[in-house]
Formats: sequence, structure tokens, C-alpha cells
Amino acid sequence: MNDNEEIVSLFMRSQHKFKAYAFTLLLNWTQVEDALQDTAVYLYNHKDDFEKGTNAEAWIISILKHRCFDIIHKEKKERSKAQRLSERIESKIFKNNPEKNTDMAEALQGCLKDLPHKTKSIVELYYKERKKGRFISLFLKMKEDAVYKILSRVRDSLKICIQNKMKEI
Repeated sequence: MNDNEEIVSLFMRSQHKFKAYAFTLLLNWTQVEDALQDTAVYLYNHKDDFEKGTNAEAWIISILKHRCFDIIHKEKKERSKAQRLSERIESKIFKNNPEKNTDMAEALQGCLKDLPHKTKSIVELYYKERKKGRFISLFLKMKEDAVYKILSRVRDSLKICIQNKMKEI
């Protein structure tokens, strides 16, 4: 086995250590697995970039750390995008004329009634009770990214539903 293959082998043998390190950064096992997979692919594709005589484990950790930070950055970007969208929806619903606001609020209530129970629970926890996605995921025993995907989809469907109900008025 040459030195370059040894890097990949070291990563595989010491994966428990790297997994623990990634968890300290991400605090989410699904994201840890994603970071480890990304790191393994990167190591395999860039094994020739490793400089012989340097600390292989430190090199692997620096790659893993960057993969974890990429995941954190992406997650923050998605959350801020969802937050901006929700603020836009709120401002459109509640900052127009009062008559229209009442009609929109009624349309929203009608649309919310049509949601499946679990989806309605997520919406109420997030918007009414102002709970974070992490709390909701633990409370409902589901993945945090699934909570944000459901919120994103429900915002789209509620927007369409409200528009349709407003056309009927």
C-alpha cells in the first residue's frame, strides 16, 4: 500500500474519532454522516495532494472541519431564506388594508384547516409558539431538515391556497 492509499485507510480505520469530532461541530448525526462521506470522497479524489512527511490525521481533520463548516453555512443560509420568506408573507398579509387583512386571515384559517395534522402541528409550533426547528424535530421525533422542508413546502402551498381563496371573495 502506498502513502496515498494509506491516507484513505487511516480515515476508514479511525472513523470513530473523526465522527466524534464532526459531531462536536454539527450536533446532528445525519449531517455528521454527510460530512464523513464528503470527506471520504474528497480524500479519495485528492489523495495525491497529501504532502508526505506531514501529519495525515491533521490533514484529514482540516478537510473534515471544512466540510462541517460548509454544512453549517448551508443550513444557516436555508434558515435565513425561510425566515425572510415568512416575514414577507406576514408583511403582505398584515400590512395591507384592514378589510383585505380580515379576508386574508380568514382565507389563511381555511387553508390551515385543510392541512394534515402533523403539518399543522409543525406550523403552529413554528409560527404560533415561535419554536425553533431543532426543538420541533426533537418534539415530533423527526429530522430537523425535514421540519424545514415541510415548512418551506407548506409556505408555498398556503400562498397558493390563500390566493385561490382570495379570488373567490
